[in-house]
Amino acid sequence: MKNLNSELISRIKEHGPITFKNYMDLCLYWPKGGFYTSDNVIINDDYYTSPMAHPVFGALLSMYLESIWNSNIFQEKLNILEIGAGNYQLANDITNYSKNLSADYYQSLEYITIDLRKPEKNNNHNFSPIISDTIPFDKFSGVIILNEVFDALPFHRVININNQIKEIYVDYKDENFFETYGSVSSDKIFEFLAEHNITLEQNQIFEISLQSAEYLKNIASILDTGVVINIDYGDTSENLLSKFKKGSLSCYYQHTMSQNPFLHPGKQDITCHVNFSALINEARKNNLETNNLISQREFLYERGFQNLFVKLRDLSLNQTEMNANRMGMLNLVDPNSLGNFKTLILSKNINLNNSDFKPQQNDLMDKYPVPLLEDHHINLFGAKYPDQAQNWNDLFKIN
Repeated sequence: MKNLNSELISRIKEHGPITFKNYMDLCLYWPKGGFYTSDNVIINDDYYTSPMAHPVFGALLSMYLESIWNSNIFQEKLNILEIGAGNYQLANDITNYSKNLSADYYQSLEYITIDLRKPEKNNNHNFSPIISDTIPFDKFSGVIILNEVFDALPFHRVININNQIKEIYVDYKDENFFETYGSVSSDKIFEFLAEHNITLEQNQIFEISLQSAEYLKNIASILDTGVVINIDYGDTSENLLSKFKKGSLSCYYQHTMSQNPFLHPGKQDITCHVNFSALINEARKNNLETNNLISQREFLYERGFQNLFVKLRDLSLNQTEMNANRMGMLNLVDPNSLGNFKTLILSKNINLNNSDFKPQQNDLMDKYPVPLLEDHHINLFGAKYPDQAQNWNDLFKIN
């Protein structure tokens, strides 16, 4: 059976150099050996996400979902659709912690996941999994959760060479894949640059995900009434241009990061920072109301992170357990780590300004428990994560 390398090589030999977007698409999603489609790749061996760092992430999201339920927009059922559920850790954490919240909210919860893979055997199955590469809904009312989804969508790479925009292609020679430059493959790339007033410096590289705009457009088309919670790493167009002169392309292989997409094709993740300016612009064009773009750190503090962190100190844990939970929680709000991720809330036919979080804040202190790390989370402290030596007190308050 042809492997991914052979497939890439044969396509290049038959058609010539392929766009980086097509190369990335095959490396991540080729049915017979892509990173996200192969049964031989264990995603958690390459990187970890917020749900893996600590269950407080899912707990605070569940409280946000309860506040939406309390707005009385939905009748009888609150449908939650998590797209790109991955290892289903977030689905488990949200549904498990929701048992601690109001009975009418928990009984209303209908949690659905969509992913390319089946859930792992050790899941609690408090949700309904759908295995699909599309969103099989027409009119959906409820909440759609996207945690690190847009960063996984294939993107084009362009570069300014002598004041001309060229596209980066992938070629093959002497048993090696390598970059080459060619004409821009789609007029939509020029339209994107013009629409967002993007000007590249000499030799500057920039990533453009046309697929992200189409994906968000599709979400808007199936959403009748509800909220979209999008959490990912990225920034505005302006900040991406100023921070990344060579683009923000990153690759992850067994917790090692590089900028070489040609190492281990099909066995490493390929990604870049999400352009939130483009997402906001597309959302507005598709009748989605946008709320302020804030960091994950700010979002979790607004939901009551500090209350749970204070309560953690009063639990009867040994020092090792305390250190592990403390570090996992703080990693979620560390401005140099997961805390710098961005949170973009979109809505349609619902007024989020009516949500009142104060009663929940009181409940966090009075009766809601602090969720703790379990074996299926990642123990960052035990793994001697590099951030363990940081000053915890500096992370406790938002500047």
